[in-house]
Amino acid sequence: MRAAILITTTGFPGEVLGAVRGVAGVEEAHLLMGVYDVVAIVGAEDEAGLKRIASAIRAIPGVMTTTTLLYIT
Repeated sequence: MRAAILITTTGFPGEVLGAVRGVAGVEEAHLLMGVYDVVAIVGAEDEAGLKRIASAIRAIPGVMTTTTLLYIT
């Protein structure tokens, strides 16, 4: 399973970006301009794995909100 996790941050998004890139299951992560500050492209074997990754990202200091977009194709 793959998903994009859109992240809004408090403070400097670059600090959050570095931490997001260190989360197991994050394949790539990038800074954005607009409503969201960071996007993480993630992959896991199953729904439980995606939940684990999303929970790890939400636990990063400076993460305010996340929105997960599950790939269907």
